[in-house]
Amino acid sequence: MRTERIAKLGLLLALGMILSYVESLFPIAPSVPGIKIGLANILAVLLLYSYGGRACILYQGARIFLTALLFGSFYSGIYSLAGAAISLMVMILLKRTKLMDMEGVSMAGGVFHNIGQLLIAFMFVQNTAIFGYLPILLIAGAVSGYLMGMAGEILIKRRLL
Repeated sequence: MRTERIAKLGLLLALGMILSYVESLFPIAPSVPGIKIGLANILAVLLLYSYGGRACILYQGARIFLTALLFGSFYSGIYSLAGAAISLMVMILLKRTKLMDMEGVSMAGGVFHNIGQLLIAFMFVQNTAIFGYLPILLIAGAVSGYLMGMAGEILIKRRLL
């Protein structure tokens, strides 16, 4: 059973890296940095609900590190790690409270992912004008998070994980 679990998690990590790479090839809104669909986050939500927070944290950390190393840069890795860290904390806490369904937890994760990235951007540029992006990023994070949560729920119901 342990070998099967490790193999499945490895395949999900590889799939997540592929989704991250493909998504980087097609920017959604080039005029607003940071807006992405977040396709690899479908897998994060699936892991959170199927394997728990620890597996989700390991997946996100490994995916972000390897994707930044292979296809991105040091800075893309920092932005992604900051967003993922805050997002995962919020999602794990909300899942434990059972106050929200998977879509709600994922939506909150999308919103907080963008907040984490915006905070890192502020640390680099030291200009409060960067927070002008906040309304757009909150909406984008909520919409994409909800869609990723819906996709995750469909995949779990169909027992694809």
